[in-house]
Amino acid sequence: MKIPIPSDKITDKQLQYIESLTSQLNFTRIERDVSIADLIGREIDFLHELSKKEASNVISRFKELSEEMDEDLDDLGARYDDEPFNS
Repeated sequence: MKIPIPSDKITDKQLQYIESLTSQLNFTRIERDVSIADLIGREIDFLHELSKKEASNVISRFKELSEEMDEDLDDLGARYDDEPFNS
């Protein structure tokens, strides 16, 4: 059974931000949709089905994931900076 689209639907700005974060995280559409379903507790076919609150929660979680990914890359870079190169 499909849940109706909420009346307080996602804003265009939220939509664009989720799409940008999805790209930064290198998520496929399937990965994005599964992550969103896990977070909000229901499946969606389109981002437009999200409420403003759901979109806000998705943005917060995707930002956390993006920051974690950036930290992991920084740690990796620091390890290489500390190790001498063999010539």
